[in-house]
Order: sequence, then C-alpha cells, then structure tokens
Amino acid sequence: MLRETGLHWNLFALSAETEALLRCLDLSETFKRIMRKAKIDTQTVKGKGTRNFSRRTFHSLRHSFNSELANAGVAEEIRMKLTGHSSRAMNARYTHLQLDELKKAIGNVPVFKSAP
Repeated sequence: MLRETGLHWNLFALSAETEALLRCLDLSETFKRIMRKAKIDTQTVKGKGTRNFSRRTFHSLRHSFNSELANAGVAEEIRMKLTGHSSRAMNARYTHLQLDELKKAIGNVPVFKSAP
C-alpha cells in the first residue's frame, strides 16, 4: 500500500502500533483486491455520512474462525489461545453461535429434555 501510493515511510521511525496498523491496512486492501478479482461480492453497505463499509473483510475471517471453532465444540480457552484474545469478553465478541448449537445446548438442560 505504501509503495503503491508513492509514499516512502521509515518504519523504524513509527511506533509499533502505527506500524501494525499500516501492515493491517495493506493486508485488508490486498484482501479486497483478491475478492474483487475473484468476483466475490464484498457486501458493501452505506455507513454514516459518505462512508461505505464491506461486510466481507479480512477481519471478518477472524470472527468466522472463532465461530467455527466454537460451533465445533472447541473449548473457549483453546479458542482464546488460537485467536490471541486475552479476555473472555473479547473472545465472546468474536463468537457467533449457530442456531442448531444453541438448540442443542438448551436440549441438554434436564428440565427441557424429553422423557425416554
């Protein structure tokens, strides 16, 4: 991204957070180009003001990864290690359970179980 815009940055002069952000933006932009080239709809929606947002982004893969692990029954502690989340609250924000998994969980509650 930096090279494409003609800007030359000395990454050693930037803070670690700024450097990480620039690399993330480059990765996200590359992902968008790949999606466009593959003719995959990025599901762009109108945001506030003049901004538009894509629902299918590189970042959304992190949500998908964590959710697939959760729906496969992988323990929260393992998911947190794999995603790098340091708190349960952050991990929960990235976990989206499927309806079938929620129904199965309710079915395990003794009061809701069917009589044999």
